[in-house]
Parts: sequence; structure tokens; C-alpha cells
Amino acid sequence: MRKLIAKILLLVMCVSFVMAFSGCDKEEPVTGVGTSDAPYMEYLGDYEYSATPIAMVYEEVEGEDGFFGIQYRKVEDLGGLSTQGDIAICLYFYSSFNTSAASLTAGVEDLAQTLTGRVLFVAIDVSAHEDIGEAYNVYQCPEFILINDAARISTFDSSSHDMWTINDVASWLSDNGYAPDYSLLD
Repeated sequence: MRKLIAKILLLVMCVSFVMAFSGCDKEEPVTGVGTSDAPYMEYLGDYEYSATPIAMVYEEVEGEDGFFGIQYRKVEDLGGLSTQGDIAICLYFYSSFNTSAASLTAGVEDLAQTLTGRVLFVAIDVSAHEDIGEAYNVYQCPEFILINDAARISTFDSSSHDMWTINDVASWLSDNGYAPDYSLLD
């Protein structure tokens, strides 16, 4: 009986630990970020987890009593979003045929949260949108393109790196003036 109680207590502790460090928290985003009054929101639609392109927006999780996390919103007007000058855009090109994209996307979500209010991440599946990939000269994935006010600032071309991690992408963003604030992951 004691072993069963010990196992249950251990399970409860593990679940509590995981919940404490999950992607949602009660900290509100910067005013005007991830809220309906953020200027870039006019280019985004409803929550959508299967559409592409999608924007990763740090905002209140609907029905979760004040918890905030990365929400996926359908991009209704990529051209308009790309030309607005209120927030930099990081286009994250991936292929749904690449099974390792899921683990990379988790890192991109963390970057989206750490750069809330400064960089909006937009995920684009080039398998579904070859035309967008061609428009940005993307022929291999994954690739990241940083743009602001319709101008390409820089490109992180993963094919030009022998080995890289999401930390290399974070360093590239920092080199371009957008250092992630990792305290926002607490």
C-alpha cells in the first residue's frame, strides 16, 4: 500500500512540475501585443492549427482563465502583413514532409514568445505553398527570413550550415538586433 501511495505522490509531483513549466503562463503580453488592438492583427484571422501560413501570436488562451501562450492564427493577408512597419516579421519556411520540423517548430514557438512585441513569426509550409517559397527564393527548408516594412533584413539559410540548432537561429536574430528575452519563458 505504501508503494502505491508513493507512486501516486510521485506522479502528482511530476504532473505539477510539467504544468508549472508548460508553454502557458499567467503573465500578460505587452500592451497591444497579441490583442485585438495590435496593429498587425488586422492581417490575421481566426485560430487555425492546420492552415498555412500561420502566425504564432502570444496571447490569452481562450477558455483558460487568464493563461497566455502561443496561439496559431491564420494569416489572411501575407502581403499586407509583410509591408506593415509596426513589427518585424520572421518567415519560417518548413516542409510538412520533413518529420523533424515538429521539434524545430517547438523551438520557433519559444522564440516567438521571447520576442513578443518585436518579431512576429509566420510559419509557411512550402509543400502547400510553393508559390510563396518561390517568391522569397526559398528552395530548401527550413529557412528563416527576417523582414521589416517589406524589406528583407537577413536570411538564415540552414543549408549553408553543416550543423545548427535553434540556438543558432536565436544568435542570428540577436545579430540582427532582435535578442530574445528568455525571461519571458518563465
